[in-house]
Amino acid sequence: MSNRRVLMVDDEQRVLDGLRRMLRGRYELTTSVSGAEAIGLVRESTERREPFAVVVSDMQMPVVNGAALLASVNRISPDTVLMILSGQADMSATIAAVNNSSLFRFLTKPCGAEDLTRALDDALRQYELLHAERDLLERTLNGAVEVLTELLSSASPVAAARTGRVRALVAAVTGAVEVADGWEVRLASLLSQVGCVSVPEEVLRRVVAGEELGDAERALVAGHPNLARTLLGRVPRLERVAAWVGAQPVELAEARAPLAVDAPGKRGWPGELVFATAVTCLLGVEGGVPPEELAARLAEQGFPAPLVSAALGAELVATGGRVLRSLGVDEILTGHLLDQDVLTTAGVMLLRKGEPVTDTLLIRLKHYARTVGVEEPIQVLC
Repeated sequence: MSNRRVLMVDDEQRVLDGLRRMLRGRYELTTSVSGAEAIGLVRESTERREPFAVVVSDMQMPVVNGAALLASVNRISPDTVLMILSGQADMSATIAAVNNSSLFRFLTKPCGAEDLTRALDDALRQYELLHAERDLLERTLNGAVEVLTELLSSASPVAAARTGRVRALVAAVTGAVEVADGWEVRLASLLSQVGCVSVPEEVLRRVVAGEELGDAERALVAGHPNLARTLLGRVPRLERVAAWVGAQPVELAEARAPLAVDAPGKRGWPGELVFATAVTCLLGVEGGVPPEELAARLAEQGFPAPLVSAALGAELVATGGRVLRSLGVDEILTGHLLDQDVLTTAGVMLLRKGEPVTDTLLIRLKHYARTVGVEEPIQVLC
C-alpha cells in the first residue's frame, strides 16, 4: 500500500482548518501549529516506521521557522519530500530552505485547491520513485552479495563456514533487539570474510580450531579485514559496510566496542556495534572461551550485555540444539551442518566438519557424488 501520509505545518489554526477542508479525503492528513511539535511528530512516525511521505510548512513561524523545521525533518527522515507553502517568506529564508533541506517545491499563499493537490500528488510520486529506486538498489546489492558469498564457499569453504556463523550471530542479535542499520549490518555479515580469499585454507582451519599460529600466519590472518575494506570500498553505497568489515578484530584480546554506548539510540542499536559484537563473539567461541567467561570479557571490552547475550545464545543453539542424523547425499538439505569430514571414495578430502550446507556446497557435493563418488552416509546436524 502506498504511503499518502502528509503533514501540514502552520502557526495559524484557521489556515490549517482551511487546508483540511480543501484536502479532505485525498490524503492521510496530519496538522501541526508549531515547528517544534512537527519535529516531534516526524520523529515519532519515523520511529514507528510509518514516516510522513510529504511535509508542507509555512516559512515564517515563531521559535522554529520553516527553514529550520525542514532541515530537521531532512535529518530525521531523509526520504520525506519537503515543501514550503508561505506568503511571507523573504529571500534569505527561502535560500536557506532550499540549501539545507532538499526542498521539492515552493508554493505561495493563497494557493488554490487544484494547484495544491497537483503539487502534493507530484510530491507523493517523487516519494514513491525514491523508494522504488532505493529498493531496486538494495535488492541488486543483496543479490550481488549473495552471489559473491556463494562463490566464496567454493573458493574457501572454511571462510564460507565462518561467514555462515557470523551471519547467524548477526541475525540472532537483530532478531532480539532493535537495530538502526539493518540492511547494512546484514551485508556486513555476509561480506565479513571476503578478505580471507588471501589466506591459505589450512591456516583458516587452524584459526577456526583455535590453534596457535606462527608470526607469518598471524600476519596473513591480520591482513584480511584491510583487504576486504579495499575491495568493498570500490562499491557504491557500501562505504560504511567496508569500514565496519575493515575494522573487525582478528584476535579476541584486541577487540574493543567501536562506539562508547551502553544503550540504543533513537532508531535502535548501531549496526557497527552489532556487527563488531557478532564477530568478537565468534573469535571467543573459536578460541574455546567458555560462554560465561566470554561474556565477562566482552563486557570489560565495552560490548553491551543485551547484544552479547543474544549472540552467545544463538551460538549455543547452533552448536547444541540440532539433531544428529546419517543421510545420503540426496537427503542432505541446505541449512544442515556437516558433523564429519566428507571424503570421496578415493579418500580425498572434499569438505570439512562444521561447514554449513549452502546451495553452492550442495550442488558441489551432488556433482562429486555423481562423477567421482562420495563416502556415504554422511553425519549432519539438522
